Amino acid sequence: MKLHLRIEDRKHAQSENQQYTDRYNSSFDLPPGKWKTIKIPLEEIENAPKTRKMNMEQISSIMFFVARQPEPLTLYIDDIRLQ
Repeated sequence: MKLHLRIEDRKHAQSENQQYTDRYNSSFDLPPGKWKTIKIPLEEIENAPKTRKMNMEQISSIMFFVARQPEPLTLYIDDIRLQ
């Protein structure tokens, strides 16, 4: 399964033209039935927008999602930390 992650700050969220390249986007392959640790450097998130730096003090949303799964699934997300 592929887990998608999207992080945006207030400037992106309030924009009328929300470009894909103006936020943090990433995908991770998850093995079925196993825990996986995912670590993302904060600098990577901050530098994700193509034309600016993300305002790390104004993060407005963090979205985890999966797409086009052939059947319902249960996904456990645990121990989210900013370090």
